[in-house]
Formats: sequence, C-alpha cells, structure tokens
Amino acid sequence: EIHERLVGSEMCIRDSLNTAIDNVKTTNSYLSDAENEKIRFALGETDNTHDLTIAMGKASTALQYTVAIRDKVMEAYKELMQIQI
Repeated sequence: EIHERLVGSEMCIRDSLNTAIDNVKTTNSYLSDAENEKIRFALGETDNTHDLTIAMGKASTALQYTVAIRDKVMEAYKELMQIQI
C-alpha cells in the first residue's frame, strides 16, 4: 500500500512538472507574440492597437500566473527542505 502511494505521488509530481513546463512554454509564446506586435507597430507595419493591446494583456497575465506558480513551488520546496527525516 505504501509503495502504491509513493508511485501515485511520483506520477502526480511528474504530471505537475509537465504542466508547469507547458505553462512556461505558453508564457514564452505570449511574450514573443507581444514583442512581435510591438515591433510591427513601431515599424508602422500595422496601426491596429487592438491586437497590440490584446497581445500585451495576454503576455502580462500569463507572466503573472507563471510567477505566482513559481512562488508557490519555491514555498513548497522550502517547506520540504525543513522536514526532518
């Protein structure tokens, strides 16, 4: 029973890490899209401020979410390091 719980916990941790990696990739994509929109706007290739605003909003929200997740992971890690075995 203990072995089954450990295997289940390992799978849960692996899934959580994979999800975190996917979230970082998505955040990077949104940041890249926002940067591309800013460049296009600055070069005069587009005058559509709506797309620029949407791209920057997505990037900002994704980055805030990613930072919040990182902070929670670091908090959990610190708690684990304080556990006496």
